This record gives sequence, structure tokens and C-alpha cells, in this order.
Amino acid sequence: FILFVVNVLFCVIAVYRKDNYRHLHF
Repeated sequence: FILFVVNVLFCVIAVYRKDNYRHLHF
């Protein structure tokens, strides 16, 4: 259960950071 939650959080954070980079154009 814990591993599943960590995987989901990692995926969400990865997508969120991707969106941030896209908007900021770093």
C-alpha cells in the first residue's frame, strides 16, 4: 500500500514539475 502511494505521488509530482517547467520556460 505504501509503495503504491509513493508511486502515485512520484507520478503526480513529475507531471506537476513538467507543467511548471513548460510554463516557466526554464
